[in-house]
Amino acid sequence: MIGLIIGDFVPSLSITYNTTYNNTNQYLVLDEAGAPLDYKIEVFDENGNALSLALAKKLEVPVGGYIQFNASDSKKVSVKFKMRENSSKGVVILDNYGLNNPEVVAPRGKPIKFVSVRANNINYESAQIKIKYTEEELGNLNESLLIIAHYANKKWMPLNSSVDAGNNTITAMTYSLSTFAVVYTGVSVNTKKSVYKPNDVVDFEITVLNKEGNPVCNAPINLSITEPDNSIYNYSTENGIVPSSECGLYSAKHNVYIEGNYSVKANAIVNGVESTFETYFLVKQYYDFDIIRNA
Repeated sequence: MIGLIIGDFVPSLSITYNTTYNNTNQYLVLDEAGAPLDYKIEVFDENGNALSLALAKKLEVPVGGYIQFNASDSKKVSVKFKMRENSSKGVVILDNYGLNNPEVVAPRGKPIKFVSVRANNINYESAQIKIKYTEEELGNLNESLLIIAHYANKKWMPLNSSVDAGNNTITAMTYSLSTFAVVYTGVSVNTKKSVYKPNDVVDFEITVLNKEGNPVCNAPINLSITEPDNSIYNYSTENGIVPSSECGLYSAKHNVYIEGNYSVKANAIVNGVESTFETYFLVKQYYDFDIIRNA
């Protein structure tokens, strides 16, 4: 019940902790396997100011206020709910899948990581998702071109996202919960296989997205391939890179003849922002099996 209380108190929402696990007086915060997580809980007023927190059977959150469950240390993700109504026996599920996509559909762009954020018995208006990434996960990609994508209704939807490069975090607002992905937009390149044989033709699939995560038609793209003998072959949208019938998708082909490591570098400028993507593939006469890349 939300009510006005006389005196020094302010109207508040009552949030009852779930006490079914180990008889704790805290919200039950689990991973997808049902294991309890180490996390921090914070409460904020309607202006986003942090409030002092006394853990008890019942937690008071100001009307229009927020409650945050932070598992950044254990799962690299946190969720901050704008509360709508009283909540009882709430359960929050936070998990980190790394590069393993739990959904059957791949997001556009290059995924950096996938996380799960779900909640039961939490009455909220909106939720702020914050995901932490590492320099190793980022590689040499431009982090200003990262977004969060949300899997809903069997497709990935880009969210309006904010990157904090100093703390290696990215944040977005959502009104529903499920699987989320940190995705690099700009230009990205995939080969259908990771290993080829001499005299094969390598097929490249090139994707170009803007900062909002939407596909870009007629993008100027440059693609360079450095062969094992340091020969360099250059392709562009004027020479060898062909746009697909689907906006944002492009293709190119390259013949390979000698064994070794082939370095690939793509460059595109979208809305005045330059993006670069690097990858590689191998050419070997003999290998045990093909590795097919699906995304």
